[in-house]
Amino acid sequence: MELIELKLSRNIVALASGAAVTIGIILGVVPLSASAATSSCTNTGNGTLCVNIDSRGYRAQYYKSSGNPVTADFTLYCNNGTWHGDDGAFTATRGNTYSYVFRVAYQGSCYLKLYDRGNGGEWATGSIQR
Repeated sequence: MELIELKLSRNIVALASGAAVTIGIILGVVPLSASAATSSCTNTGNGTLCVNIDSRGYRAQYYKSSGNPVTADFTLYCNNGTWHGDDGAFTATRGNTYSYVFRVAYQGSCYLKLYDRGNGGEWATGSIQR
């Protein structure tokens, strides 16, 4: 979201993206656009899980920074009610990055889940839109 900082002494009404928006004097910032995220990451406690837009679909990525090896699996969930699996579980070891591209057509807003097949843990990113 693009923001603009304003220093104001009275209430002002402005046009942003074709809609009237009252500028917040207390906060001093106004959203100028509400664009959808194209990447989202989350900390898993022993690594970082990310989902990004890819020219072929949605890219899942997991960097394992610490801990013992785990058997993990990616699944992409979309707000249109569909979900997409990867090519199956993989063994993630410390210091390595694992990536998978979900080669699917436009799905709208989607988020990624990582499942730890050994202990049942799961982590999810925020949603992104392609």
